[in-house]
Amino acid sequence: MTSQESCESEKPHPLVQNQSDTRLPLQEVILEERKMTDSTDASIPVLPMGVAISLCVVNCLFPGLGTIIASFTIFCCAIVPEGHDKCNVFCINFLIGWAQLITVPVLLAGWIWSIAWGVRFVSIAAKSGNVEELVVTSVTTLPSTNARQTSVASKN
Repeated sequence: MTSQESCESEKPHPLVQNQSDTRLPLQEVILEERKMTDSTDASIPVLPMGVAISLCVVNCLFPGLGTIIASFTIFCCAIVPEGHDKCNVFCINFLIGWAQLITVPVLLAGWIWSIAWGVRFVSIAAKSGNVEELVVTSVTTLPSTNARQTSVASKN
């Protein structure tokens, strides 16, 4: 079998509509790219929005501490990404938190890394739909003089 015959005998990709076009469809390429970029997200727990914002602020003020705290939230309020073990995600976050803390003196690399990690907490919480709804109530009060006038007017 020659190389030309082997190329002709290969089946084209099932999503390719034009048999002469052997390029992958754009949608499949985007999915492959998303899998590669989201590999770091697999080690970040999905937190409730309030917790994610709080830990982001802690990471900004005390580099690494928010990430260390986030590692412990895996056992109480965080969701571990599908297909990952809680203990592995805990260890990764715990060690990354310490690495962020230790690398602060090196050109503030740990601080920048810690801030970026905190921002990822918030963005992952927002993407997951794990956003707590805030209920805003407004109370309208009447001045006490108007209330008395209306009560007096209703008696007459």
